[in-house]
Amino acid sequence: NLQNYIKFYEKEIIMELAKETETAQFESAKIGYAYINGLKSGHYTLWSSLAELFDNSEDAGATKLYLETKGSSKNIEELVIADNGRGMTYEELRGSFTLGLKRDRTDKELGKFGFGGTVSMFNVAGTKITLTRGRNGCFARKYDMRDIKLNDSWGTTSMKWASWMDDQLHSFLGPKETGTVIILKDLEDTFSKTKGNICKGIDNHCSIVYGEKISTGDLEFLINGKKIEGYDPLHWYTGAKQVVSETINVNGSKVLIRLADIADVATKDLHPSYKNAAGSSGGYFYRNGRLI
Repeated sequence: NLQNYIKFYEKEIIMELAKETETAQFESAKIGYAYINGLKSGHYTLWSSLAELFDNSEDAGATKLYLETKGSSKNIEELVIADNGRGMTYEELRGSFTLGLKRDRTDKELGKFGFGGTVSMFNVAGTKITLTRGRNGCFARKYDMRDIKLNDSWGTTSMKWASWMDDQLHSFLGPKETGTVIILKDLEDTFSKTKGNICKGIDNHCSIVYGEKISTGDLEFLINGKKIEGYDPLHWYTGAKQVVSETINVNGSKVLIRLADIADVATKDLHPSYKNAAGSSGGYFYRNGRLI
């Protein structure tokens, strides 16, 4: 019995020592599939999800953005987004798939949290493949929800460069031009797969959100080869009554304030999203030329 008591107390002492050492060691926990799958129910729509990719393209210096639909007109199977930005290095590409990557950003960049370009895609595609060509070469990486579910953990896969990847880049870029192509496959059932609905929705969204940049020629959008025209919801130069135009100083930054009366704007000049002038009423805030 004495020996049993000794063994019991030895075990208790060992367990207490283990607890003390355990609290001093940081352990990184994995992100499981259930959490990743749950992110699909976030606030992103198809249009705002794709806009996250467009923002990243702009931050990479792109002046041309492309969207191509692949599949029949009634059932799109793939969405392809491309830009003529500076491309990425291997580490930058890997980092672009990191959830909440911390990196230095300038006040002129649209991306802020290193999160949207990947998380917003969970609601759109089960597979995201990124092909990029920068000054240091060509690289490819993907996430596949089937792999994530199988391993019950967030993760991505580096892909060996292949000839079909060159073909994809060359369909948008010249042989020596830098840029990035993103292929979205295994599309989710959260949006219509009809070609007309997708193209119309992207056109409507981007013409307003990036309207100022498009109108000034700083940015060009093409959907299946068709250019998107910019739209100014204030109709400042196209029929609205200019009421106020004033620049104020906010924390050292110059902010332009405009107030317009759009009651007399012709219905034909309104954006297709608005059935009447009242629908276009309200406040509009821009950051770096992009509607927020």
